[in-house]
Amino acid sequence: MRIFPTAVHCPRVFVPHHSTLRCKNSTASKDKVIFRPGKMPEDEEFPVGATCRIKCDKGYDFRDSHPGIVCQNDGKWNASLPECRVLQCPPLPPPSNGDVYPASCKNGSSTVKQKCFFTCQPGYRITGQEMLTCRNNLTWAKKKPTQCVPGE
Repeated sequence: MRIFPTAVHCPRVFVPHHSTLRCKNSTASKDKVIFRPGKMPEDEEFPVGATCRIKCDKGYDFRDSHPGIVCQNDGKWNASLPECRVLQCPPLPPPSNGDVYPASCKNGSSTVKQKCFFTCQPGYRITGQEMLTCRNNLTWAKKKPTQCVPGE
């Protein structure tokens, strides 16, 4: 009886939330297959040399990791895929004698394009900007400092 070697394959991978996974079956193939979270078939496997790259959805990014993996000769992926995390601006400190709304603006969970509003306590008025927007580069579109000064 003759035994034929079985082809080595890497198992299916978990497609991270808020992403798409683009896979190329081998370095020789130009065909790409795109998978969304929860949509990869249970029996999906990848031949040696297959490469997959994660692309995070708009407003999300991966950190401290490489976006791609390669199926190695031993049938294992060379790394795990990174998680896509929501992009957020740093916390906005409220001005003295004032506050910032919504609360996400103060605790650092403001997403891209979120608007944050400043208010002052009774007896104080706002000078500078009354509203800031979280920009795509994760900074606040700040032109003038916001302050609460005495006066109505």
